Amino acid sequence: MTHLACSIIVPTFNERANMEPLVDRIAAAMGSAPFELIIVDDDSPDRTWEVVEALAVTRPWLRAYRRVGKRGLASAVIDGFSLARGANLICMDGDLQHDPQIIPQLLRALDEADVAVASRYTTGGTTGTWGGVRLWGSRLATSAAQRLLSVATTDPMSGFFALRRPVFIATASALKPRGFKILMALLHRAPTARVADVPFSFGIRVHGNSKLDSGVLLDYLAELWDLRFGERLSSTFVKYAMVGLSGVGVQLLALHLLRMIPALRTGESGWASALAILIAILWNYTFDNRWTFSAQRHRNLGPWLVGLSRFTLVCSTGAFISWSVGQGLRLVTHGMMNIYFASLFGIAVATVWNFTLNRRITWTEP
Repeated sequence: MTHLACSIIVPTFNERANMEPLVDRIAAAMGSAPFELIIVDDDSPDRTWEVVEALAVTRPWLRAYRRVGKRGLASAVIDGFSLARGANLICMDGDLQHDPQIIPQLLRALDEADVAVASRYTTGGTTGTWGGVRLWGSRLATSAAQRLLSVATTDPMSGFFALRRPVFIATASALKPRGFKILMALLHRAPTARVADVPFSFGIRVHGNSKLDSGVLLDYLAELWDLRFGERLSSTFVKYAMVGLSGVGVQLLALHLLRMIPALRTGESGWASALAILIAILWNYTFDNRWTFSAQRHRNLGPWLVGLSRFTLVCSTGAFISWSVGQGLRLVTHGMMNIYFASLFGIAVATVWNFTLNRRITWTEP
């Protein structure tokens, strides 16, 4: 299909200072073997892609792919794999923590395997200078992936791996990229793939900042949930329901505080109740926008206000549906059904309604 030994894909975001040493190290590791190096950059503010384009002038095997309007390490890797021409595909980070000297070992492992993983946890591998908290978190995430997904590697969280092109072609349509890890999802979608672990020692970041934060952890948990349970109950719906539940607490707290204001205490708290509902809607919208539907987040003021108005309209119809369902159940059971159970059923129906419409109207797919 191709004369290239491999295509090396490096997703980047603000890694400008690392590009020249990385490119030189990869070239040295590959020697005379035919290969291509594709830097997939998410339109970095530090213009990482621009540095790569300048380096590519004298390196015909190097090219930059600048993604505008898209972001995410996993999706960048998939885009890179889709552009690649090599018989074998390799993914590695651009922060100099992945030693390119491991690449030939990964390629040799593919002589007998379908996927080769640079593993920190196999015999001979290390996590380098990691502290206790990060090491504990990584091992916990690794154990969760192994137990829930039955992936056949000691390091499913590795971002440094190689695979045969047919493995990617067979799994590409089923991959739903999110977050910062793609190997875990790929192995889950290819349960019969032969996997080999290659010992690897994690390096020290020289330039730039780590991308690890609380958002990465939440993305990992959501990815793990979707891979294991997503066909029955998506993580997006779970997050939406969690935000909605928190909104109930916010509404009750707001109502309590507002009723302390003398002017709002009259009229059976009608105004206080209305304001508490508006506060809860604003709370839910803000956190759904930042967390539940983060990939479709409204970032600028105009779209944010339009989204809020749509969210409010959808939730208002949902409130009417909730009340109607609760009242209808009480009516058809001639009052035999407990009012709280009827209300809970109405809330459940309204939650599904709100989620479905908000996903289609308020936060449309990018």
